[in-house]
Amino acid sequence: MKTYFNITLLIALTIVSALSLTLPLLPQDPDTPTARILPKPPVSVGVFVRDSNGTPVPMMVQELDVSVAITGTIATTTLDITVFNPHDRVLEGEFVFPLTNGQTVSRFALDINGKLRDAVVVDKSKGRSTFEEVIRTKVDPALLEWTRDNSFKARIYPLPAKGIRRIVIAYEQLLTSVPEGLGYTIPFSYTSAIPKFNFHATVTGFGSTPSLTGGSADTMFFSPHGRNYTIGFSRANVLLTTPFTIMVPVALSQHRVVVEEHKGDDYAAIFLNTGSDVNTRRLPVQPRSVTILWDASISGTKRNIPLELEYLKQLMNTMRPASITVLTFAHTILTKQEYSLADSQLIVKTLSSLPMDGATQLGVLPLRTLTSDIAFLFSDGISTFGNEQIQDATVPVYCITSASPADFPVLNSIAVQSGGELIDLTVLSLHDAIETALQQHHKIMSVSVIDGRMTDILPSSATVSNGVTVVCGRLLTSSATVRITTGFDNSSQQTHTITISKHEHGSEGTAIPRRWATMMIERLSINRSGNADAIRDLGTRFNLVTPGTSLIVLDRIEDYLRFNIKPPESEPELVALFQERIAAYRQDSVRAIQERHTTIEKTLNSVRTAAKPSSLPANSGTFWIWPEAQPLPNGISVREIGSVTGKVTDEKGVALQNKKVTILNTGFMAVTDATGTYTFTGIPHGVYSVIADPNGGSGTARSTVIVEPGKVVRGNIIQSRVRITDLKASDVVGRAATRNGAATIGLPAPAAYGGAMERLSVSDESAMVSGVDAAVVSDNFQMEMADATTPDRHSAEPSSNINLVPGKPTEHSVSREVWTESLDRATTADQVYAVYVQLRNHYFESTGLYLDAADALIQHGNKPLALRVLLSLAEIQSEDARTLRILAHRLLQLGYPQHAVHVFRDVLRIRDEEPQSYRDLALAFAATGEYHQAASLLTSIITRPWHNRFPEIEVIAARELGRLALQPGASNIQIPAEYRIPVNTDLRVVLTWDADNCDMDLWVTDPDGEVCMYNNRDTKLGGHLTRDFTGGYGPEEFVLPNAKKGAYKIQVNYYGSRQQTIERPTTVQVDMFTGYGTAAEQHTATTLRVNQVSRIIDVGTILVN
Repeated sequence: MKTYFNITLLIALTIVSALSLTLPLLPQDPDTPTARILPKPPVSVGVFVRDSNGTPVPMMVQELDVSVAITGTIATTTLDITVFNPHDRVLEGEFVFPLTNGQTVSRFALDINGKLRDAVVVDKSKGRSTFEEVIRTKVDPALLEWTRDNSFKARIYPLPAKGIRRIVIAYEQLLTSVPEGLGYTIPFSYTSAIPKFNFHATVTGFGSTPSLTGGSADTMFFSPHGRNYTIGFSRANVLLTTPFTIMVPVALSQHRVVVEEHKGDDYAAIFLNTGSDVNTRRLPVQPRSVTILWDASISGTKRNIPLELEYLKQLMNTMRPASITVLTFAHTILTKQEYSLADSQLIVKTLSSLPMDGATQLGVLPLRTLTSDIAFLFSDGISTFGNEQIQDATVPVYCITSASPADFPVLNSIAVQSGGELIDLTVLSLHDAIETALQQHHKIMSVSVIDGRMTDILPSSATVSNGVTVVCGRLLTSSATVRITTGFDNSSQQTHTITISKHEHGSEGTAIPRRWATMMIERLSINRSGNADAIRDLGTRFNLVTPGTSLIVLDRIEDYLRFNIKPPESEPELVALFQERIAAYRQDSVRAIQERHTTIEKTLNSVRTAAKPSSLPANSGTFWIWPEAQPLPNGISVREIGSVTGKVTDEKGVALQNKKVTILNTGFMAVTDATGTYTFTGIPHGVYSVIADPNGGSGTARSTVIVEPGKVVRGNIIQSRVRITDLKASDVVGRAATRNGAATIGLPAPAAYGGAMERLSVSDESAMVSGVDAAVVSDNFQMEMADATTPDRHSAEPSSNINLVPGKPTEHSVSREVWTESLDRATTADQVYAVYVQLRNHYFESTGLYLDAADALIQHGNKPLALRVLLSLAEIQSEDARTLRILAHRLLQLGYPQHAVHVFRDVLRIRDEEPQSYRDLALAFAATGEYHQAASLLTSIITRPWHNRFPEIEVIAARELGRLALQPGASNIQIPAEYRIPVNTDLRVVLTWDADNCDMDLWVTDPDGEVCMYNNRDTKLGGHLTRDFTGGYGPEEFVLPNAKKGAYKIQVNYYGSRQQTIERPTTVQVDMFTGYGTAAEQHTATTLRVNQVSRIIDVGTILVN
């Protein structure tokens, strides 16, 4: 009996925003469906929770302490933030820290029982799984992760009701060389006053007095304290809307060298001063051809598009190229257009009216084949879909961004590799940004070691900004001499010879090793997926948060031991206790794995014992056609063979002569006579695909034949210029090997012809099949079945004629919300899109809007635009596994399985501690025909130990693995005997949902009125329900090996929720199968959103006749 309680929190927010405006049902100008969203302000540092619409709501910052320590040219800034939760419920929050160019996080800490505890670096997967398990014990972990938008985000739990939490984060950054000396800026962007603000800064190693500007204060000067300069003050109720800037009035007169040790290796940094007064010069030859690469994904709504277009206009007017190629892209290349300089105003107008929508796939950019003299990429550099590997450019690429945050490592990598520059419009004036593109910059041309040993030197090429840059490497000898060549080109160079000595230049600290590791990670970021292992290893070794590592804080020593995570070095007593007790915990871990394998074996054995006897031999394939001498199961044998005859006509019914007709995957071939008729003889009984080659037509006509005693199969499949009609199967004694369905089915070829199989769909056009089952599958369970004239088949076969009747929606199932009326009023796809763009201003992060707008576009015939709208979810919620699951399932339903694979891969990257992530990706791979990848993922579900909130997941994976091995093209997939369970079953229903810590229950009521549910898992008719998922995403699976005639009612009960976030509607998916695991399999799926607990939703009814 389930007895926990559910509390739903609804928050009334008073926010001065676009939500307070009156929303018109249609745009004021319906002829302009490209309404724009104004750029959002930069994201500030803080803790956020999401309201019921999924919109981030900031927690109040009660106190902020800022400490800056500058040593040489590296600044370390520490933010100590205290936040207050004003709500009367314990919540899980998200700490957000967006990075600017060149910043590296060096510390993260959280208060535990009133005391700060430092985080430790772990593999990202391990960090995520540890966090998920620990929060279920109601203790206080925290997890800091890198996200695709180059931000750091930490999940903070708990945020006490009416209570506070304290978070500390530190980051490192190089000072900037400016004409006045060295400068350092601390950006602030808080929209509310902070009750208590403290600031302290120390500058070491310079002989001149630094100054501080920013905020509402006048310029303040540091006070000398020995070799240091310090400043400090406190303020109450301060509004921080402008940055603080520290200026050190000093000019570097010589090179500076620092050597630091890390884990036995020495790392050297050379702060290179070129001594040149002229660090830029005009391009000797202005480019005559330019390519503009314009990112039109939905992330453009966060860029300052007017600023970027003004920059583009001024740049073109100054550069004056003869030809301009404009290429727009999102998840694919959208447009490519050629212009001349006279069209510059048209270019700006076209780009300004271009809608920003969809995901970003930087891998589609044709950088390798650019033919212009130079290229300008306008983007935030954040790739959120598909192929992330960026091509090496053959021309200089200048990367321009006005976004904050942006993926600066990627943009830097593109620019450095190609010989271009990164132009950040958030820090450069238009004048300086244009000058950057028009000038040659003093660069590092080469670096070589002429004495001693130093390796992995970075960067190998870079711009020397205002005469100063940093070169780092691994020092393998006590000293080394390095030669660095700088200049504009090969004809104008300077040579700098620098000696590095560990004895002379050695220093305490780890800033230099981390700087080297950060530079190496940036170089690898141009192909993050391909270099994932190397990036993860660097993060682990140098205590850095990367795409493959996280920082985690745990509360108890038991948690550090349980998950084998060494505590922070800042608490030596905790480390000593860990070392003392870890051996015993590792032995317990080995025993747990052994117990897991025993449990799997027992569970799968019980399924085998209770299962329906299969009519198929083990590992047989779908349905084999047996030769006459070989007996079929249950004593059935093939006694005769027969013939197939039919007629081929064109679309007007005119007979087509001399058309080649074949039975696919067999040796049978015939040619039509003058009346369009063909005949095949000597055909063993079975199911076949008959095709007619149109000989010059635009497609191949196809029909399906089921060879069965005395039955006539009629088809009306029209494809291109040819159709096949009046197909007949005659003079055959035996039984049908399968029955036909509207979903994709597997068809066997006779064993005499090699047993080859083909995967085909019989619902491509329209099918009328007499004597077998035909259906049209839709997303909302509306299926229409043909009348049955076939006699009862052998008892081993699934029942025929299954009709799915949709359930009635209730007020608790939410499919279209506040935007329903506006979308429904639109009468064309253009109007739908115009309404959607305007609604997006108000419901930007509401998943349902994108799903419903895409549905409306499909209804009005614009599926490509619907796809682009859907993929916006991958951009908006690129780190939200819940939203990405919804998106991927919808892509599968719309027939984009490869796109679904891309999205499910991201889900697995984010949530690889959950078996559902592996299952989703496996089923998507299966839909693309990549069976080995699917089999590998399903096998890992069976063998890997999972948290006990995923009960009997191995049963579901084993059943799907067995079905996978029956697919054409998957016959060489080997399944270990201990993982095999019977697959074929008359009825199978699978329930999944998108919200963690939610309890959804699958109910199936059979014709006798018995309800199969969590407290009645086995029915008298033989139905079985897997164990109840009370804390995960499902799946819950119902199977019935032998379906009795009658109605089977499918329902979902939203039993309860333990979510610690503010709730939004839960998305539920129900997959229904008939003839599962057979060539007659039918499958349909439906998705609905549910917003209230303790409610029962009618999904549909299966009618078995």
